Amino acid sequence: MQTSTVPEAQHAELIQLAREHINAENHRDLDQTMDTISPNGAEYRIYPTQELFNSREDIRRFYNETFTAFPDMTVEVKNLVSSSATRQVFLEYRFVATFEKPIWGLAPTGKRFSYNGAIVYEFDENGKLTKEINYFDKTELLASMGVISNTNTLLGKVLLILPQNPFYFLKSILVNLSKKR
Repeated sequence: MQTSTVPEAQHAELIQLAREHINAENHRDLDQTMDTISPNGAEYRIYPTQELFNSREDIRRFYNETFTAFPDMTVEVKNLVSSSATRQVFLEYRFVATFEKPIWGLAPTGKRFSYNGAIVYEFDENGKLTKEINYFDKTELLASMGVISNTNTLLGKVLLILPQNPFYFLKSILVNLSKKR
C-alpha cells in the first residue's frame, strides 16, 4: 500500500512559512516581515491587550512600534505544529528583548525581559499570512519588563489587588487568617 506524501509536504510548507515570518521578525526587517503577509492584510488579534486590526497599514505600524521599542527582540521557537486541513500553524514561543523605547503608553525600563506565549498563524494558498492570533500572560510580560511586581509573590499580589480592590484584599486576609486557626 502506497501512502501519500502530500499532507507531509503541506505540513513542511506551512512550518517553513511560519519560520520565514518569524525569521523576518527576528531580523526586525519591516519590509521582509510585511512580504510574508497577504496583500489584503490579515486578522491580527492580541488577546491580552485586546488589540484587533486587519489592514496592512495597521500591521506595519504594529511591527514598526514593536521593532522600535524592542530593538534586539527575538522570538524563540519552542514548538511548531501545523494543520494542513486549516492551513494553520501553532507556535509556542519565548519572546526575549530589551525594553528600550515607549510602547503601549509605557515608559521604557531599559530592562532585558522575556515571556512565554502561543500564536496561531493561518496562511492562504499563496503562502501569505492571513491570520495571527496571539496569546500570552500580560502580568508575566509586565513583571518581566519591570513595570509591575511579580504577581506570583506576596508583595506582587498585595500591590496588584489592594489599590484596585481593597474589599477583596481584606476578604482574602480574613480567609487566610481563618485557615490558620
